[in-house]
Amino acid sequence: MPDRTKAEHGLEATTYKVGYKKPPLETRFGAERQPERVGRRAATRPAPDIAALLDEPLQVKSKGKKTKMHLHEATLHGLFKRVLKGEIGAIKKFLQYCRGAGLLEPSALAAAGVVVDTLA
Repeated sequence: MPDRTKAEHGLEATTYKVGYKKPPLETRFGAERQPERVGRRAATRPAPDIAALLDEPLQVKSKGKKTKMHLHEATLHGLFKRVLKGEIGAIKKFLQYCRGAGLLEPSALAAAGVVVDTLA
């Protein structure tokens, strides 16, 4: 590391005064003289197991009693409550779930004893 002198900075000994926000040129850090800053490292946390969190049953209050439900079941219960209130977005989402599960297929409806009349 070369030492920088006042002459290298183009300053004479009499023109540069050391004071507030003016450190001595010999001791201040330059762009190439930055030390490697080794600070405290951030604590590394293990990544959470998302699958285990989603499979863990939730404690839900239903009809005044606390019961445990799977997360997906609790989500569908909440969605169905919104369907009963008549929210259009909830109705669309519920029908998407039913279509995805194959519950709206004629064979599934016939197996459940639902009469489906198709107008052709």
